[in-house]
Amino acid sequence: MTKTTEHKSLSELQNELLQATTQLERQRSSEEAERRATTVALNRVNAAQKAIDTAIDALRSDAAKDTDWKRPPMREFPT
Repeated sequence: MTKTTEHKSLSELQNELLQATTQLERQRSSEEAERRATTVALNRVNAAQKAIDTAIDALRSDAAKDTDWKRPPMREFPT
């Protein structure tokens, strides 16, 4: 049988508070680590995308004259 809050000693209540605070601190630390890992992953994606953009830009600049890649893109107008 567990004690209700009103029947617990101050020492027991302090212990519960300490345990809850420790759990909160661990969770916050874990969240911060996850945020950092997400930022690292996002930075890797952005770097890979930039590398692809650079490679495509190089291909376009080396394309033969009068090809689609040398012409500016045509804008399509809604019909």
